[in-house]
Amino acid sequence: MKEEIKYLKEGQATYCCKGQVLIHLRQDVRDIKLISTLHTAKFVETEKKNGKGSRLKKPEIIQDYSKFMRGMGRADQIVPCYPSCRKTVK
Repeated sequence: MKEEIKYLKEGQATYCCKGQVLIHLRQDVRDIKLISTLHTAKFVETEKKNGKGSRLKKPEIIQDYSKFMRGMGRADQIVPCYPSCRKTVK
């Protein structure tokens, strides 16, 4: 599997299953690595359409991640913007 990761190009993905554990690796602008015991290597259609009018397909694991972690992703993006310590003047 390590050899496959080196040669992934943008938009490509690979899977590895052992027992009930699924590892999904995808190459976009950054490497995306997801591990799941609930999902399979199945693609589902999304609401979005491409330029030709056909619906786009996404891996089920990524669609569920986007659906259920939407608020957490936003919170992780905002936290670094606000300092946790206040400077006080005595």
